[in-house]
Amino acid sequence: MTMTESARRGDVPRLVGAVGARAPGIVIRLGFSYLKHKKGSQKATRTFVRSLEENGVPPHLATRLGEAYGSELSVRKLIDSGSPQFLRKVRL
Repeated sequence: MTMTESARRGDVPRLVGAVGARAPGIVIRLGFSYLKHKKGSQKATRTFVRSLEENGVPPHLATRLGEAYGSELSVRKLIDSGSPQFLRKVRL
């Protein structure tokens, strides 16, 4: 075993500790950010539906279009659509 292998093994507990100490804060900030954007999305959906109805689109059709418009912000869709690009950016 060389000196660099020994040093790397010694860094693992510190790395795990640093990640473990910061992860809850990151998760909480991401959660609040997601909720803020979700609320904005819901507001935009209501505005979109209202605008459609004011311009003569039947209410049932406006509601369906609004649901399609507002459903774009979901955790599952963000993860599914963003994971390949995210993984390419993170690799060192």
